[in-house]
Amino acid sequence: MIDGKKEKKGYGYRWMSETVFSCFKNMFGEFIRARAIKNMTKEIGLKVSIFNMMMNI
Repeated sequence: MIDGKKEKKGYGYRWMSETVFSCFKNMFGEFIRARAIKNMTKEIGLKVSIFNMMMNI
């Protein structure tokens, strides 16, 4: 269990975000195929939306 000082500073919670990023990368890969910034943001947005839908099923 996390003690009071660590809990206030947020220690011990990094594993949650690391788990999500790992699942995301396993599903979609580490690279973006788009070259233009506008298309990169669209691609990432679509991937995140699909990932969120799949996690809510």
